[in-house]
Amino acid sequence: MPFFTNTAAQTRARERESDEPSTRVQRRRLALGFTIAQLARRSGVGTRTINRLMKGQTCQLAACKRVAAALDIDPLDLWPHLASDPNVLYVRVSTVPDAPAPKPPKRRAAAARG
Repeated sequence: MPFFTNTAAQTRARERESDEPSTRVQRRRLALGFTIAQLARRSGVGTRTINRLMKGQTCQLAACKRVAAALDIDPLDLWPHLASDPNVLYVRVSTVPDAPAPKPPKRRAAAARG
């Protein structure tokens, strides 16, 4: 009897995770041999943005499109819902249904001068 066996739920979770946009971006980055810093320079975004993408966090749509272009991936392949909503500003890179939707970053109010 094996010490560890995979349940059907664990197998489905791994399969779902492998289709995540963040996982696909990371696999493509590694396949092309880019470091995070190289991908950031190539796409014109910061390394923090790349790290957010890899963690499946919220990212600005423009930055996601830049990274996808640098990796030669069509953004609509990663985020098909973009085709139906032209007003999207932020993209949630992870599509795991159990995770709560992250909120976009708040803008800081300008300090009152007086």
